[in-house]
Amino acid sequence: MSVHVYNEGGSVSQVQVRSEGHHIVLEVDSQESLRIGHVTETLSDGLDTLMRFAVGGILTNHTQLMEPLQTPLDGCLRGWTWLGQSPAWLPDSAPLTPPKLCFSSHRRGSYFPGAGKAVFRTQDFLPGAVSQDGQWSLSVQMQLQSVTDSFPLLTVSHPESGLLLSLRGSHKTIVLDVGRSTTLTVAVPELGGCGASLLLLEMTSKKVTLRVGHDLSKLPVSEEEYIAVRDAWQGGAELHLGGDLGVSPQYFHGCLQNILLQGKTVDLDSALSKSDRIWSHSCPQPAGETA
Repeated sequence: MSVHVYNEGGSVSQVQVRSEGHHIVLEVDSQESLRIGHVTETLSDGLDTLMRFAVGGILTNHTQLMEPLQTPLDGCLRGWTWLGQSPAWLPDSAPLTPPKLCFSSHRRGSYFPGAGKAVFRTQDFLPGAVSQDGQWSLSVQMQLQSVTDSFPLLTVSHPESGLLLSLRGSHKTIVLDVGRSTTLTVAVPELGGCGASLLLLEMTSKKVTLRVGHDLSKLPVSEEEYIAVRDAWQGGAELHLGGDLGVSPQYFHGCLQNILLQGKTVDLDSALSKSDRIWSHSCPQPAGETA
């Protein structure tokens, strides 16, 4: 079996798996990386031998692994050769309509195609930052590149308290709503160019700050709003990334890079739930930008 794997860093590796006597050999870029021995007969001699291939995952339940491992493959496979044949005979066990195609060229990031979102437990991002006054604070950071001018980006909600915080794009501005009375806006003339805009959201017991690129907006925050967000974050809230909570939800279309929540790098594969449409570690290369 031979295949070219396009990994999250944008590079390409040739992976080959072959039987060699009593061993299975894995080579990456013509270098032997793994050799597994098996007992008694060679694979070709065993009349009852059954070999199963798992593409993009493993056949063992991940809970039985000795070490934690995110098993699903997030990447692109091209140039497959299976037992000397093309892979046309392989059944598609998880079809998508339309199909999730490989990018012609790509870069690091998380790609949201305008359909689907990722949901996280805020308790996975504890204990949280601490502001200068020693109180809990909220910190969200990411690099943002959007195809559209209006989009939902991030919401924080709690089953009992409802929607507590939302971050969205609206007609070339980024809008932050905290509770029902605090709204900050930052004008963003261009979010779809070659360079991603750095977005930083910070909330302390005294104020909330929103920065996009070189532009900044800040306002005082009420004690009631601060306590509501703090307690919900520490007590079972959910963070929705790339989509809103509407009956007819809207979705973000673009690329997010270097996402940090409370200073912790966010891996979309660790989400509570994530749409199959989202690419966790790859974004298409923008037009006019080389890989």
